[in-house]
Amino acid sequence: MSSAAISKKIQISGLELNVKCWGSESGMPVMGLHGWLDNAATFDLIAPLLPELRIISVDLPGHGFSEHLPLCSSYNLIELPLHMLRLADALQWPQFSIIGHSLGGVAGEMMAGIAPDRIHKLALIDIHGAMSHPAGNIVSHLQRYIKGSAKLPSHSVYASLDEAAVVRAKINPTRDFDIAAARILAEGGMHQVDGGYSWTFDTRLLAPMPIMMTKEQVQALLKNISCETAVIAGSHGMTQSAPSAAWDWEKITFPKLRLYELEGGHHLHLDHPKEVAAALRDFFGL
Repeated sequence: MSSAAISKKIQISGLELNVKCWGSESGMPVMGLHGWLDNAATFDLIAPLLPELRIISVDLPGHGFSEHLPLCSSYNLIELPLHMLRLADALQWPQFSIIGHSLGGVAGEMMAGIAPDRIHKLALIDIHGAMSHPAGNIVSHLQRYIKGSAKLPSHSVYASLDEAAVVRAKINPTRDFDIAAARILAEGGMHQVDGGYSWTFDTRLLAPMPIMMTKEQVQALLKNISCETAVIAGSHGMTQSAPSAAWDWEKITFPKLRLYELEGGHHLHLDHPKEVAAALRDFFGL
């Protein structure tokens, strides 16, 4: 079987999403969810190492080559998992598993809490813990959102994908992203413009999310997760180097947690794909 992905467009509620598909349609269905400002190409190196799985990696709304949300909508952690459950409906997947990195992992946690009967297994790559916000800070938070939304930068133009990859590698949260791996994300999320290449993501994603759940709401969702869960943490990634209260809660809340601690930073699945794929093979019983 070819390790090359097949890209296609899928409509959900009037929104066109771009997805990359690996594996046989008869394989175990797995939805791949990338991190903030990344794209579906984040699984380009590990998906071919998991041929038994039918992995469909999605460009989240406003990322990669998926459509941007209309101006009357906003990017937030309440709607994102609902969009992805609608995608599963469009794929005719009554039950499926998730591999989620960073923000995609948070969305996966929420999906497993919202619809526990639909999520078979949940694999989370270097998460920072489901994000919450103190209820008493809602006014200042919304003020930051309004201010940030009013002053969004325009996309920079790079002479080449290689130049863009060098810049992208430097802004990785753990400052250790391999340039060759960063170029994979550049290929999956840039288009040609006058003078070179520019990212395709919606710059509204750079503003704070307008709606955040409280800690109590996040904990209620996590307590409703019933599936077997794996966390693949980089030795100097966000899970290990900057543990949050949310992650501390998750460690004692997940009913069937398997923790894999591997060498690497936040994008360890791109920097060390064989090791991450081996952990996933073990978790999925391949």
